[in-house]
Amino acid sequence: MRRIREFLVRPFIRFANATRGVVAVEFALIVPFLVTLLYGTAELGNIYILDRKINRTVNIGADLVGQVETVSDADLTDILDAMDEILKPYGAATRKIVLSSIYFDPVDDRIEVDWSVARNDTALVAGNVYALTPNLITSGESVIMVNYEYTYTPKYATFLGGMTITEEAFLRPRLTLRVVKT
Repeated sequence: MRRIREFLVRPFIRFANATRGVVAVEFALIVPFLVTLLYGTAELGNIYILDRKINRTVNIGADLVGQVETVSDADLTDILDAMDEILKPYGAATRKIVLSSIYFDPVDDRIEVDWSVARNDTALVAGNVYALTPNLITSGESVIMVNYEYTYTPKYATFLGGMTITEEAFLRPRLTLRVVKT
C-alpha cells in the first residue's frame, strides 16, 4: 500500500521541487507588463511636458497682446508664430488657436467679441455676444482670451491612444482698458 502511495505521490513531489525553467517562464510573464510600464511612463512624461508647454504658450500669447494699446493683423500673426515656436519640438499641425479680445460694451450693456484671430480653427465673430464668467470684467473693460487645443498622438505607446489637451487663458490689458485692433 505504501509503495502504491509513493508511486502516485512521487511525480507530484518531483514536479513541485523542479525549478528548471521557472525563471524563464516568470520572465516571459512579467516582461510584457514591464515594457508596457516603461513606454507608458515615457508617454505620460511627454504628455506632462506638453501640457506645461501649452499652459505657458497660452499665457505668453495673451500677455503679449495685453502689453500693447493697439494691435495689427501683422502683430497677431507674429504672436501666433511665437506661440508655435514655444511649442517646439511638438508639431504645430495638430493644434488649434483662437486669440480674441472680449469687451464689455457700456452702450449695449453686453459682453461681446471685440476682435478675434485663429489658426487651424474658426475665429469668433466680432460683435457676437460672448458668455464670460460673471464679474471677470466690468463695463468698458476688456479681456484677452486664448483658447488652445492640441491633439497628442503617442510616439511609442500607441496603446494609450490619442488625447486632446485644451487650455484657456484670460488676461487683462496692462496699458489700457481695451486693446484695439487696427
